[in-house]
Amino acid sequence: MDEMTHTREAVEQARAALKAEADELVRVSRRLNENLVEAVRRIWRQLLLIWTVLAVLALTYFLVMVYVPPAVRQPGASAGSALEAPVRSLSPDTFPEFPERGELARLLDRIREAQYAKDPELFFSAYSPTLPDLARKREVMVALWQRYDYLDMHYHVRDLKTVSEGVVRGAVTWNFTTRDRATQAVKSHIKTYQVQFTKASGQWLIQELETFSDPGAGRPRPN
Repeated sequence: MDEMTHTREAVEQARAALKAEADELVRVSRRLNENLVEAVRRIWRQLLLIWTVLAVLALTYFLVMVYVPPAVRQPGASAGSALEAPVRSLSPDTFPEFPERGELARLLDRIREAQYAKDPELFFSAYSPTLPDLARKREVMVALWQRYDYLDMHYHVRDLKTVSEGVVRGAVTWNFTTRDRATQAVKSHIKTYQVQFTKASGQWLIQELETFSDPGAGRPRPN
């Protein structure tokens, strides 16, 4: 009898121990599940934050591409920042009353736009193919554009006169500001030319170009 009682007690103790272990396993499992749920929640919060940041960046990029002028986004041939963007001239050009005033002004405007854009095709479309040393002039201009940015340009025209049908001569003074791409030094220049405009095939071009004076020797020239 005593032996049966002892055996029963041993079985009850073993059962109690197993139940305690099972309860502990349940508690541990619940804690693990709670930790896993919290970890998943944190991951989703982090992902939501990352997606929000990406959405803001994408929206900002879209707004910049839509509303920022191209000249600021991509100035010159290889500008890499808004610091190098051309500052278009707000100074007034002066051009005396003349029968061909509008056409000649558009020709000078084309030269200015080509300087801002550093566009050799646009620039030399304003010159006659028979202009002396045209190939050398192209090499010089490309070299200048590699070193300088043209920030501001305006012109003053005077002493216009008709030499013959389709030929006009006059003085053109360019006031312009450049920035050295290497040193970031900004300088102002004045250059005056005696220019002969010739109309060929219905289009005005610069046929001859002669420097009046050279106060800015060694500095960039706009035309």
